[in-house]
Amino acid sequence: EQILTVSPYYNEELQQKYFHYGVIQQNLTQEETDWIAEHGTVRVGYLEQYLPYCAQDGDGAMTGVAETALSGIREQYGISFSYTAYSSYPDLTAAFEAGDIDIMIPASGDAWLAEQNDYLMTESIAGVSMSVLSNGASSDKLFDCVAVSDEIPLQKAYISINYPNAKLLECGSAKACMQAVLAGKASCTVFDSSYLQIYLKNNPTLQQLHITQAQANTSIAFA
Repeated sequence: EQILTVSPYYNEELQQKYFHYGVIQQNLTQEETDWIAEHGTVRVGYLEQYLPYCAQDGDGAMTGVAETALSGIREQYGISFSYTAYSSYPDLTAAFEAGDIDIMIPASGDAWLAEQNDYLMTESIAGVSMSVLSNGASSDKLFDCVAVSDEIPLQKAYISINYPNAKLLECGSAKACMQAVLAGKASCTVFDSSYLQIYLKNNPTLQQLHITQAQANTSIAFA
C-alpha cells in the first residue's frame, strides 16, 4: 500500500515493461550457433523470489517476466534451457562468476557496468522503479550516506551510476540497511520498489521509514 501511495500507477507501469520481442534477430550468428552446438542446454540462474521479474513457483518451475522472455527465445530458435533458482543475490552472482551458469537474471541493464564487470548483457527486458527509504533526512543530504547490501539486487549498480559520490555503509542484509537508516547511521537506502514490498510486509516495524520514489529508474537485463 505504501508503494501505491508513492506511485499510484505502479502496477500499470509494470505492464509496460516486458520483453521487446521486436528486437529479436531472425537468425543466430555463426558464433552463437557453434556455441549452442558445443554446449547444448543453456544454464539459467535466477532469484527464487523476485517477482514480477523471476521466481520459482510451487512446482519448482521458473515463472515471471524473464521466463516469458526465454520462452520466446526457445520458440524462436529451439534452444533448450535448464533452470536453477538461488535464494540470495550473492549466491546467484557467485555461481555466474564461477561459470556454474551461463545466464543470470537479474543483472543491471547498464552497458557501462557490464563492460566494467566483464560480462555481456542483453537488451533491457524490464524497467525498474526504485524507492528511497529515509528517516526524514533533508533532500540536500539524502544521499550523504547510503546503506547498501549485496543481498539487494541492482542496488549498488544503481547507486554507482546515479550517486557516484555517495558514501556507502555496508550492511549484512536488506533488513540491516533499513535498521541503519532508522538508527541514523545512514541517511537513506534504496530498493527496487517490487523487492521492497517483501520486506515491508514481513517487517511491519520498518514501515515507519519515509518512502519516496527515486527520480531515476533503472533496468533489468540478462547477463
